[in-house]
Amino acid sequence: VLNEVLPENMDRLAKDQHGNFILQHILNRGSDAQKQMVQQFVTDHVVELAQHKFGSHLVEKCLSCANAAQVEALIKQIIAPTAQNAEHAKLMASTAQVNQRNAGAKPGSQAKGRKGSSGGSADDTLLLLMSDPYANFVVQRAFDASQGPLRNRLVDEIKSRSDVLSKFTYGRHALLHLSKVLGERTEHRGGRQGQRSGRRRK
Repeated sequence: VLNEVLPENMDRLAKDQHGNFILQHILNRGSDAQKQMVQQFVTDHVVELAQHKFGSHLVEKCLSCANAAQVEALIKQIIAPTAQNAEHAKLMASTAQVNQRNAGAKPGSQAKGRKGSSGGSADDTLLLLMSDPYANFVVQRAFDASQGPLRNRLVDEIKSRSDVLSKFTYGRHALLHLSKVLGERTEHRGGRQGQRSGRRRK
């Protein structure tokens, strides 16, 4: 039954307060084919789901349950989105520019001075995700799940944005988590920041 229902209802379940737990349960108890189906859906929509109150929990669950190849696929979409993730990233950037104009800021002012290796829209995507109240926890989980060269790349991408991220509450949360894991001292403007355990609703 699940194999017949899930493909058509995956998006609705992923964003539903209770439905996302069905998908999380499949990641724990489902067949290998069912688990891969959920992982692939989340990878294909990670940029959108990461910013959703309930969908973000599913992304974190996927990262915690994923094998090395699945972790790599998810993180690559976070750093340099393609296909549907790229389309949503463009929407994110457009919305951010409108919000900046409404707030009296110059469009693209947040991006000034950043030199992320991924370049272009990927820079904007990672910055906006790390400044988001839900997606910043996804990036933290992605960092925790990464290893080797992939972790090094993610660290470099995050550090290249540290000056900008330090201006945002949720960006500072992510920077603090990274520095704690790496055993580094941080001195960001804004003083001591909240920690990963102080997250949004359960």
